[in-house]
Amino acid sequence: MLHILWLILKILFYILLGILGLLLALILIVLLAPISYGVDVKYGDTVRLAAKVRFLIVSARILYDRESKEKDVAIRLFGIRLFKSKPEPVEERVEKTERQERAEEAEQEKKIVSESDKGFSVSEEPTEVINDEEAADTPHDDVSEDEIFDDNASEAEVEKKSLLDKLEELSDALDELIDRTEHKYDKKRAILRRKLKLIDKYWHMSCTEKTRHYIAGYIPGVIRHILPRKIKGYIRYGFEDPSRTGMVTGYLSLLPFVYQRNFYITPDFYNKVLNADFLAKGRIHLGYILRIALNINILKTIKATKALMNKMGGN
Repeated sequence: MLHILWLILKILFYILLGILGLLLALILIVLLAPISYGVDVKYGDTVRLAAKVRFLIVSARILYDRESKEKDVAIRLFGIRLFKSKPEPVEERVEKTERQERAEEAEQEKKIVSESDKGFSVSEEPTEVINDEEAADTPHDDVSEDEIFDDNASEAEVEKKSLLDKLEELSDALDELIDRTEHKYDKKRAILRRKLKLIDKYWHMSCTEKTRHYIAGYIPGVIRHILPRKIKGYIRYGFEDPSRTGMVTGYLSLLPFVYQRNFYITPDFYNKVLNADFLAKGRIHLGYILRIALNINILKTIKATKALMNKMGGN
């Protein structure tokens, strides 16, 4: 009985060990397998862009051509297309838009005809016309000139009082607005000072200082790792100001991927031009990026950053 139990436990142990081994192998494959990418660019009289990214069993491709106005996006798994976005041909799109425009014009004409058929309703009630003689014969109320002037004077006083009341209300509103703006300004200034103190405290923490030095040492290596390793073709460029062309040439000379055997960068100091036709390929290893990201100081800095954002968001 014990022998059978021991055999079952041994089988379960081997199964568990096999599962752990498969998980470890899968993790190593994900970390060590590269993400390969390629970019094919043509810019000048024609504009064409083709980009492809592949990681293990998944690949994605993007294609754009300005002449034919074609856009194509395709995603593949094990070589089987899962997602593809490809528009209809240009001729069919043109015919479709023309049909839509004709249909819209026909609907608009129908609306205009229906509105013209409705017409406008005019009231047929007769209007009374009073002659000057009838108007002269009509009786009027006897009102003296003194009463008319008294009424005009009282109306002027009322208007003057109402104007003074409006001015007083306007001045009160302006005073209240000034008080509110001063209060808001003081409150925002206090919040800004508190946030600046928190940022200064966060910037001078020991973990953030170590992380800054650590990342500063690895940034050149990360850039070299991400930039394409193989590139061929040419780029010809020029600005209106020749000095700017020289500055850009100096900056480009600092990039390591520029120095390729079949890749040429040609500055034009006399013309404003930009022509390009090149193919670039590269790869990125997740393990290299993850090794930098899992540094203990970086993890502490991330926690400190979350705490800082929570404190700043609370204000």
